[in-house]
Amino acid sequence: MRKVDGSHSHVYAKSEIESKKKETLSFWELKRKYDSCFDYYDEHKLAIDALTSAGIFVGNADGELNLQKGLTRSELAVLLTRLNDMEGAVRENLEYYASVAPFSDVPAWAAPYVGYCYEEGLMKGYNDNTFGSNDAVNVKMASTVILRQAGYVEADWSYDTSIERLRSAGIMPKFWPTGTTALRNDIAMMIYYNLLHTKSNAKRSI
Repeated sequence: MRKVDGSHSHVYAKSEIESKKKETLSFWELKRKYDSCFDYYDEHKLAIDALTSAGIFVGNADGELNLQKGLTRSELAVLLTRLNDMEGAVRENLEYYASVAPFSDVPAWAAPYVGYCYEEGLMKGYNDNTFGSNDAVNVKMASTVILRQAGYVEADWSYDTSIERLRSAGIMPKFWPTGTTALRNDIAMMIYYNLLHTKSNAKRSI
């Protein structure tokens, strides 16, 4: 295949053509390339700024939020505890909250947070009495816990219909993730929309 550019021409090798076909751009690469097209970016920045200011999203030792990575179920329990402004109370009652949940696979550091979320009905375990602490949070899991946190009666929806219910409740971000894994920035947007659209249910102001 030949590309002609003015007086110059270039012959693409087959491998080069295949490489170009497979090339994909991440959100942030697209954002840099087509900045004016992404009104999502401003909303996303507002969400991250609000959640970090409120202490719901906290960076690692280097201050990195790792927004393009996923969350484990244990990490999600920590976020939900902070969202309800209960991290201080949980830390003051570590022994109690660490003993609440009946799961055998929760690491010691996460046990109080999982215990709190279990007691509040925000998160549940699997049928084999495990929690799946290191399991990646998928979009349905994230939708389910956000609906529970917002106070939506579970009799009106199920795990399988949680995404549709989130959308009908107005908590669905405009640019919804298409993959199965919920990234940290996806969950940040869900929490932000939850706080904006269900203010009467939110326990923390932003």
